Amino acid sequence: MAQDKQPTVLIVEDQADVCSSLRVLLSLVGCQTVSASNGQEALDYLHGNSPPCLILLDLRMPVMSGVEFLHRRMLESALMAIPVVVCSGEVSGKHEAAEHGVDYCCKGSDPVEILGLVSRYCGVSFRQAC
Repeated sequence: MAQDKQPTVLIVEDQADVCSSLRVLLSLVGCQTVSASNGQEALDYLHGNSPPCLILLDLRMPVMSGVEFLHRRMLESALMAIPVVVCSGEVSGKHEAAEHGVDYCCKGSDPVEILGLVSRYCGVSFRQAC
């Protein structure tokens, strides 16, 4: 697959080790990744670049939380078209995801669950990584 044709996933996560792990996992299935350490960085990226096939979003971050990002996303139709999966260890994460009509996975989930979501939204096969 050509480098510029790889699907891109935006990882919005303030914990460097979690972000790094997700980047490695997604690279195994041929996804490019870009990262933002908070919701404001994610918005800045989205306003200046082609949309990713998926946003993996943490909820608790400095500057702009994932919840605030989801509220801001609802105000822009272009952003609403980008699928989001809330990846959070917060008890309220599943509720927040459901309230905003997005998918949810628990932070630290089985990698197969995350790859299944990426496969659904980005059209990649994760069998090559297993």
